[in-house]
Amino acid sequence: MNFFELKVNEFLDKVDSAAPTPGGGSVSAQTIAFGIGLIRMVAQITITKKKFQALPDDIKSDYTNRFLKLEGLKQEAITLVDLDSAAFNKILNAYRMAKTTDEEIAKRKEKIRLATIEATNVPLKTAKLAYEALVVAEPMLEHATKTALSDFGVGTLLLIAGLEGAIMNVKTNLSGFADEEFKTACLKECSELLSNAKAIKNRVVTSVLNELEK
Repeated sequence: MNFFELKVNEFLDKVDSAAPTPGGGSVSAQTIAFGIGLIRMVAQITITKKKFQALPDDIKSDYTNRFLKLEGLKQEAITLVDLDSAAFNKILNAYRMAKTTDEEIAKRKEKIRLATIEATNVPLKTAKLAYEALVVAEPMLEHATKTALSDFGVGTLLLIAGLEGAIMNVKTNLSGFADEEFKTACLKECSELLSNAKAIKNRVVTSVLNELEK
């Protein structure tokens, strides 16, 4: 199933059910896609303004390149909505495998290990994508039209929310995981991503609020 192609109320009903998917990882990816969409909306309004058109060509070119880069990231986020649910279902299927004989137990254990690694890598990729979107978007704030600054701020908040949600899913999947080297590397990357992303979010939100409170 392609969750992102559902109507908003249909997707919400899928989330608001007893089914384990779509869960927090898929919702985090969807949130990131919406955050990017809002920031791109601001850009599309901005580029029509005379003030923007009067900027030097190199600045307009950089702004346009960032705008286009965000579209690619948005499409990646959309694919991660379904990939996260698919990865989680692989874990469920692995745990449901037979475990009567020693051979079955060994095969089940290996399937669980591989499924857990995949289910961890997907939200980790989601978090990295959200951070990349924040890095790409931040310089665009300087030239954003003032009438849509709040939209830029909301888009940024959605990106950080999706990033934090994805990291929470990474940690959930790694809980009790035996491969300490893999676990340590993932958690270290998550910590760095979150710290750097929060710094960007704080700068953007502070700047937006300062402008709105003038």
